Amino acid sequence: DVWYPSFTYPTDFHNVNVTQINGYIHYRSRVLSASPGLTFTRLGNYVFFKQGNFDLDQTVMPVQSSGQQVFAAPELNFTLTMAQHIRLTGKVIYNHMLKNDDEAIQIPELFVNGQLSYENIFFNGNLDMHTGIDVHWNSTYYALGYDVPAQQFYVQQSFQSKQFPIIDLFFNTRIKRGRIFLKYNNLMQAFTKQGYMPTPYYPGQRNIIDFGFDWSFYD
Repeated sequence: DVWYPSFTYPTDFHNVNVTQINGYIHYRSRVLSASPGLTFTRLGNYVFFKQGNFDLDQTVMPVQSSGQQVFAAPELNFTLTMAQHIRLTGKVIYNHMLKNDDEAIQIPELFVNGQLSYENIFFNGNLDMHTGIDVHWNSTYYALGYDVPAQQFYVQQSFQSKQFPIIDLFFNTRIKRGRIFLKYNNLMQAFTKQGYMPTPYYPGQRNIIDFGFDWSFYD
């Protein structure tokens, strides 16, 4: 049997209020571009979906937090030009929950996105090429569950989405009016034989190759 906490379902909600302040410092040079920053967010009367016993047929319903959710998110965005056509770009975000009443907000503590790429133009501008590797990683956290009947995501505290590096290889090229793209998704799964679950019990993108092309029949 599945146990659901009991709730008294409200008949109306108060207006949600949000206060958000952010700021960045920008530095740019020929080699390095960096933008450290901070975002501060406060939520009041936050409405979210939650699973419970509402004395209704539906077990996932919207509820309103009686408290507040306050979190700070320092981040760093950067671009490093290591050679004339080779670039490393990245974003790192650290989410620090200062207050999280009702456990209404569920986000990873750490996000990391990065791309190492080579980009160049050949044959007097007739061939553009962009190739490289994309990396995404976030720390383990309680991801939002998904309720099929309600078609809504809801907070849950029973299943953790484990940390898993998502690595994609890509190749894009434009030849005059034509474009060709190729992408190998989730390289790590080919070696570890393991995947990731962005939502409990719903596996993410498996290792697979995407490819295609398009052609514009006009000048």
